Amino acid sequence: MNLIKHVLTLIALFSLVALMCEPILAATLPSGIPDEKLEQTIDNFVEEHIGTTAAISISVFDRDIIHFQKSYGYLNIEEKVENNSDAVFEWGSITKLFVWVTVMQLVEDGKIDLNEDIRTYLPEGFLRKLKYDDPITISHLMNHSAGWQEVQIGMTVPEGGEVKELGDSLKILEPVQVFRPGEYTAYSNYGAALAGYIVERISGKPFYEIAHERIFDPLEMKHTAIKPDLSDNQWVKERRRLLIGYTTDLHGLGSQPFITPLYPCGQTVGTISDLCKFAMALLPDENGESVLFNKPETLAELFSPTLYYSDEETARFCHGFWVLSGCQGNVIGHAGNTTSCSSMLAIDPYAGVGAVLMTNQQQEGIYNYGLIYEIFGEKGLTVTENMTDEDISGIYFPSRSIFMGILKISGLFQATPVQKNDDNSLFNPLGGAAFEYVAPGVYRGTLGDMVIPAYAEFNQAGQVQKISMTPFDYIPTIWGLVIFDIATLVFFVIAGLYGLVALIVLLVNKIRKKPMLMGGLRTAICGSSLAALMNFVVLLSIAAVIVQGMLFILIGLVPAVCTLIMILRAKKLELPKKHKRQLVITSAMGLVTTFNILYWQLWMFWV
Repeated sequence: MNLIKHVLTLIALFSLVALMCEPILAATLPSGIPDEKLEQTIDNFVEEHIGTTAAISISVFDRDIIHFQKSYGYLNIEEKVENNSDAVFEWGSITKLFVWVTVMQLVEDGKIDLNEDIRTYLPEGFLRKLKYDDPITISHLMNHSAGWQEVQIGMTVPEGGEVKELGDSLKILEPVQVFRPGEYTAYSNYGAALAGYIVERISGKPFYEIAHERIFDPLEMKHTAIKPDLSDNQWVKERRRLLIGYTTDLHGLGSQPFITPLYPCGQTVGTISDLCKFAMALLPDENGESVLFNKPETLAELFSPTLYYSDEETARFCHGFWVLSGCQGNVIGHAGNTTSCSSMLAIDPYAGVGAVLMTNQQQEGIYNYGLIYEIFGEKGLTVTENMTDEDISGIYFPSRSIFMGILKISGLFQATPVQKNDDNSLFNPLGGAAFEYVAPGVYRGTLGDMVIPAYAEFNQAGQVQKISMTPFDYIPTIWGLVIFDIATLVFFVIAGLYGLVALIVLLVNKIRKKPMLMGGLRTAICGSSLAALMNFVVLLSIAAVIVQGMLFILIGLVPAVCTLIMILRAKKLELPKKHKRQLVITSAMGLVTTFNILYWQLWMFWV
């Protein structure tokens, strides 16, 4: 296997060098736009979308020079603070590329083996929530296939809040492993940050220092910060205060500085010029070399695929870089999203061209995808003439979700139904992307300006095992289970509302001094049902999981204990049907509350 790997790497290297020995056709972009019309084309694109644009900075380049760089719009629309070349934006998950580059630098130094179990590089017992004994490798981290569920709680801290050392933060925020390594792809911020920590362990210094020494300083990226509090570059920290975030419809979000304890996964803040310097350094020179690496073979290996789709031909990841399958050519890169900003880095190392974009709008797609296709050209997919009758209709959950713990219920809201049209195309009746049939098991979807390839994988019985898109997979489930989950949640809400109404009735009866059968027990059960619903709403709003998890434990015990006492007392009494009905309904609503707390693991605050 190692021999095959080395041969493939050398083939990739020779291909790169051969292409680079050809004259660089910098006069025309891959999309066919002549260099002299580049500025006009981008100006027209921005003007067309100016009504929904806050600020956008763009740079287009080849391996030698920047062909176009410009800033548009406002960093602060309300105060008319114009965007400019000194503006800094949050790069979000583009930061992960620094992790993968430093990993490959250590591979080049012989200090990391991509196929070694990561526990070799970690302190004894560092990972405590692994379900499987299977090795997790650096390659799994690069492909986001280590098997961890999503991390939602604790990913950000308020400005000025305490940020622990990276290793401590990783211990605190460790998610549960829910899949066998390599079984599914589920985009993981945790996995990328863990890879950054492994770089820390091997190098003997914090990752932010490594990023500066191995990337920022050699490339003269003087206007970039990566440390959570941005104290590694005071100039950047001051400039970040000028930035206001917006939604795609220009609703102001305030400053909202993005501070994450797992900072190697998405903390970087910097200028368009610095992001451009990094992207240009990734494009090999005429000898296949880069200042980031000592050997051209390392760069060639970096750009070689590490994960394919189910057709085993179409690349999905190249050592942590996304393959942007919607673009012509061999475009790879990474997108970035924070609470205030969106960004994109896209390069074609074979053509020797690239583009970087930064905006102050969250989840922005018009530029980060639409303009990228304008620059590189959108890949056309030929629909096969041999249509099959395959049907992947059903209900699916994304692998990037929460399957255990107090936030397990959030997975229910990610259930995605898929239905088939007569022409074999697919659509989601709840909205989202529509997919066009291309070939057996292959679909092409569009969501806004984003082109989304989807590949279905089947077992021997012809059943869908998963549907794969770049950052994660969709896993099939059954409608019966989803309907049961929905019904369980509906009854939870009904129990809470019943508790509210019943408490009002009990209070009125008490004021009127009407006799009440087991009034104290009924009040406790109804109160707990209402309290559970209210605590649930608060959980979805602010997610203070430790406090709320403990409350759920107490709340869940009350109905169960009180119902047991009521049953024991009722056995000793001859009650009319009306009173029996009151006790049965109250007990049932209480037990529904307890069941929901247990079923949705609302008590499991430590997961």
